[in-house]
Amino acid sequence: METLALLAVVLVALASTAVGARLLLVSRRTRGFPEFVLGLSLAAITGIGFPIVLLTELRQTIGPVLTFAADFVGSFAVTMGFAGFYVFTWRVFRPGSRWAAAFTMLGAGAALVATAATVWLAIGIESSDQKFSIVRDWEILLFTSAAAGFLWSAVEAVRYHAMLRRRLALGLADGIVTNRVLLWGLTGASAGAALVILTLLRLADVNYMNAPVALFTAAACGFLASLFLYLAFLPPAAYLRWLERSSPSGDVVERSISH
Repeated sequence: METLALLAVVLVALASTAVGARLLLVSRRTRGFPEFVLGLSLAAITGIGFPIVLLTELRQTIGPVLTFAADFVGSFAVTMGFAGFYVFTWRVFRPGSRWAAAFTMLGAGAALVATAATVWLAIGIESSDQKFSIVRDWEILLFTSAAAGFLWSAVEAVRYHAMLRRRLALGLADGIVTNRVLLWGLTGASAGAALVILTLLRLADVNYMNAPVALFTAAACGFLASLFLYLAFLPPAAYLRWLERSSPSGDVVERSISH
């Protein structure tokens, strides 16, 4: 089970970092804000944050100063990535909505406050079990706010996909864009589901690092999230051909994400 969970984490890290790097390159050429914030968020979470946070498990070896530095930099990198998902969803799906802007500030703000509290409370703590107990309430807030961001993005993507499906039937929408929106919604749903289960485990005072259900969830949701993300932004030719056959317009491949 632990091997499966580790494999899932590696898959998510590789897929997210690759997609994030590609989106940043696209944003550099197009000057597009959505591509920039999503690419930066993916890179911050999996390419920077998670690897650095993992160093805190070596606290007995690297010492308290480096442990705090790794916890501080890694945790805030991950949380900034979570905040970026709120911003992306707001600017792409609800750009003119005041409630969406307020929800973005609330969710991102809660995640940042919770992260600051967990890092502060963990200063000088050498035991992983002790840290797990001390930061419980703040981690619940962090997981809840992060889950809300992913699930909100999933709901908005599924809603928009339904609208695009109706336009696609009339030849007024692009088949690959329609599919990509759905895949993005499934990515958000997979990540959000994992965070919801982690939140429930925290509420039950279960150490998710040692709980089989948490490891299985990380493996299943991580694999699905990486698969959906890969197909959405780095689709192989075989997948594009399948879309072409199933698309009413029949010219999906020619409008692939070459830009």
